[in-house]
Amino acid sequence: MQVRQNRAEQLMLLHRASNEEIIANLLRGFMKNKFSLLIFSLALLFFLGSFAQVPAYSIPCERYGNADAVFVGKYVQVDDGQDSLIDSKLYFEIEEAFYGIDNKTRVLIDVGNSIYYQKYKLGDSYLIYATTSNNNLSAPWGNSPVENASEDLEFLRNLSTAKDSGMKVFGKISEGVSAVENEELKRKIISNIKIRFQKKDLTKAIFDTFTDFDGKYEITLPAGDYDIEPVFPAQITKHLSLLSKGGKNIKAKDGGCFEKFFWIRNNVSISGRLLYTNGQPVENAFVSIVAEEGKINSSEETEKTDKSGRFKFEDIPIGRYSLVLNYLIDKDDEDGIFPQFFFPSTKEKSKAQQIEIKLGESPKPFEFRLPAQFTTKKVFGTLLWDDDSLADSVRVFLKSTDENSEFQGSDVFSDDDGKFVLTGFTKGEYFIEARTTKRIGEEMVEVYAKSEKFKIEERSSNFKLVLRIQNWTK
Repeated sequence: MQVRQNRAEQLMLLHRASNEEIIANLLRGFMKNKFSLLIFSLALLFFLGSFAQVPAYSIPCERYGNADAVFVGKYVQVDDGQDSLIDSKLYFEIEEAFYGIDNKTRVLIDVGNSIYYQKYKLGDSYLIYATTSNNNLSAPWGNSPVENASEDLEFLRNLSTAKDSGMKVFGKISEGVSAVENEELKRKIISNIKIRFQKKDLTKAIFDTFTDFDGKYEITLPAGDYDIEPVFPAQITKHLSLLSKGGKNIKAKDGGCFEKFFWIRNNVSISGRLLYTNGQPVENAFVSIVAEEGKINSSEETEKTDKSGRFKFEDIPIGRYSLVLNYLIDKDDEDGIFPQFFFPSTKEKSKAQQIEIKLGESPKPFEFRLPAQFTTKKVFGTLLWDDDSLADSVRVFLKSTDENSEFQGSDVFSDDDGKFVLTGFTKGEYFIEARTTKRIGEEMVEVYAKSEKFKIEERSSNFKLVLRIQNWTK
């Protein structure tokens, strides 16, 4: 029996960790706004309903360890006062009591809504694992007809030999991370953290254990009621959020076992300022963090600098990261003109400084200063049709005379007054180009405008371009 139970326990650890991580990651992803919380609630109901026929706990000692009452009973009656669409309360006559029944001969059990109720057949006997809620017993899942409960019944009937053996409590602390592509980042282990169990009686006895190199812990507790909580170093506690399923107390019973998982959210940040070489702030530039193991995805990967050049990334998982300007940014974005550039001063990721993020420790803000060739300047002008009327909503480009240069300028659409404001680099040589189509008679023709070559350092305003058919040259 012991060998079979150990094998089941290994399977249970994999199964339970996976299911609880799904719920925890859903919660972290959906808790950002009220509408998403509603969607999360519906999704969670669907998720739980999908597993309604699966016992909540996978091995007998854990089903016993989590229950407030355990017995074999015959289903004899439905509670006449219930709303069958909302809940299903059934009467059971006690045939064999194992725990928490206190000499009762008949009990009322809430087995859940009508979906669960349909599993029960009047007159049949069931092994029931019940928990207490508001002084009522409920058992929506984990119950079995006695003919299908031979392993559990063997375990329960041998509990008399487990007197004073205590209860094994085991689990894991890991970092709960949802917004990553790389699987290794999702389950960062948290080792060497104290797990404290304090007895809820006059003795206030304390039992401690520590997580191992895999983030796992295990301890055997004497029977009794306990509060359970990880104990983190005081200097990092304020930078952590503890996410866990269930409450923070357990009832230890001889022969039982209890699994408790904790997830930690690392509430630390990477922040700093992006500056030109002269110390002026770089506004509206894209700064990203790139993990050593893989890139963080979704909205958490990239921030735009504010008017002071500041950027900040929050809730960063444990790991090593690079800071990078314009990492995989679409060059069609008018604010994405910078070449890719890694902190502190390199174009190659392999030479970038690695920023190490530890549990509960935010690094000091970084000063990300760009070299001189990254200095930008605005270019102003007006676009006209060949009849001198204002040309609005026409795309205008600032292009380097070196088509292979990584220092290309921006592109924008002319406004209602035909005006445009482009951005280029002060060290480069450029020309302005505009193109669109225009109806002439019955035909749509392409029209172009192109300026002479110029250097932004020498000229950046008073450009006037006229859209004509004949003035396009490459």
